[in-house]
Amino acid sequence: MILQDDNIIREYLKMYYISTGIASFATDDKGESLYSEGPVSMYCQKFKELSGNNCPCKSAHLKAGRQSEKIGDGYIYSCPGGLIHWTASIIVKGLYMGALVGGPVQMCEPDGLLIDDIIRINDFDVQNRGILHAYINAVPIVEPERVRYLSNMLYVVAKALISEESGILSERKKFYQEQAKINESIQYVKDLDYSEHISKYYPIDLEDELMSKVKSGDKKGAKIILNELLGYALFSSGNNFEITKAKVLELMIMLSRAAVEGGGNLEMIFGLKLRYL
Repeated sequence: MILQDDNIIREYLKMYYISTGIASFATDDKGESLYSEGPVSMYCQKFKELSGNNCPCKSAHLKAGRQSEKIGDGYIYSCPGGLIHWTASIIVKGLYMGALVGGPVQMCEPDGLLIDDIIRINDFDVQNRGILHAYINAVPIVEPERVRYLSNMLYVVAKALISEESGILSERKKFYQEQAKINESIQYVKDLDYSEHISKYYPIDLEDELMSKVKSGDKKGAKIILNELLGYALFSSGNNFEITKAKVLELMIMLSRAAVEGGGNLEMIFGLKLRYL
């Protein structure tokens, strides 16, 4: 059981299937499939039958569900059978309770080599090649852009199921989006010419722009610039934690001063600074 009233999940899965035409199912916190809506894929059934006790599907769905929990968003992945699924985690009181899973689908016409690879990797009897080909041809083909929107929709459904916990997922999603921006900045610095010292191309002008954004109260603009500066700070110090710490402290002092000059509460700002030092 994922929620106290699992009938709610059944109803939401049915709504998703009727609206999209794509099958979906729910898994528990161990990756076990609990119930589904829509036709069961004959390809999946045959794959599980041939895999027997070594079937990797449960662990694959569990891993994907956990990844969705980690990033606070829907997660699109390829299953061991070579098909596409997407998942959205169910969080109750901060704990992972399971996930909603959409699919399977294919994003392009099935390649004849795919079945050969599946047979080889899973050590299936080659005599099953024909039946697997027939079954995979029956799996719906959905263009990548629509898959992305189907994943987003399932994520919305999952959030509706756990409205009280949706804030946790939103915060995780926000955190990973910010981390992605920092990583982009790091990669940008890596792509620059290494022949000159890092200080040569440290974006001093961005610091001035950040100060201006903070003073004017432009929170969104300041956050974007700060993420870029953190990317430079993290990369330029390599693995030296002390250097990274010094640069971050320098940014913190600069932000505090700008906030005060912009009319911020002096005691609150310096109290926060001391808290994070």
